[in-house]
Amino acid sequence: TDGRSLVVSRDGKLISIRNASNKVVRRFSITPERISASATMLASGKVLVWGGTDARGQVQEGGLIFDSAAQSLVPFGQTSISSRAGHTATLLTDGSVLFAGGVGADNTAELWNETTDVVTPLRLGQVSFDSNHQAALQRDGSVRLIGVNSTSQRGNGSLAFDPATNSLRPASDTTEGNVGLAESVPANGAKEVPPGSPLALRFTHQIRVRDLSAHRITLLGPGGAARINVVGAEGGRLAFIHPS
Repeated sequence: TDGRSLVVSRDGKLISIRNASNKVVRRFSITPERISASATMLASGKVLVWGGTDARGQVQEGGLIFDSAAQSLVPFGQTSISSRAGHTATLLTDGSVLFAGGVGADNTAELWNETTDVVTPLRLGQVSFDSNHQAALQRDGSVRLIGVNSTSQRGNGSLAFDPATNSLRPASDTTEGNVGLAESVPANGAKEVPPGSPLALRFTHQIRVRDLSAHRITLLGPGGAARINVVGAEGGRLAFIHPS
């Protein structure tokens, strides 16, 4: 949310932190390399780099966590997330991450909860993921998967993952309409929400991530404006607000 970005090099040997001007401000070496690893901003504000292969094509177990507050990169392997490479890892509105496809876990998908570290395998039926499939969070909270078919033939079809049912459905083009709030968690008007609870916002359009900050977003409570930390994710489709 400060305009910085994390980039994994194509050869999987370096992680670069770039500022808003795309200038490299810090580098981390990765040993062994993680080619075709995913990099996902989590609801906590940390970045999970997962999977990938080494130079011999061996799928790597575990991953790495970049903590922007501590400016540290540490191994992350105490989890049941499947080892994958060339997959997608998409953050959802509830803070869970959808892992889909990839070498090492062909044609499978699973949800991972960062808070509880619970992994939920998904039964998606007979689907095939293209080696270059893509995923994008939509305004309705679904994830559009491009390069996915519901048959045994690989191809460049398009399906949508619905987190309300944990199932796939045909993808449909959604009319963007006016810029606004699509959903919040807790929902608008919710009662008896514990003080200090995080707030998730999903927008109808992608917002500039640098605009998703405590300087632009205000959280009001009984005592007035609260001190907050804001995490922008999924290209500005999501914002997670943490009262501090």
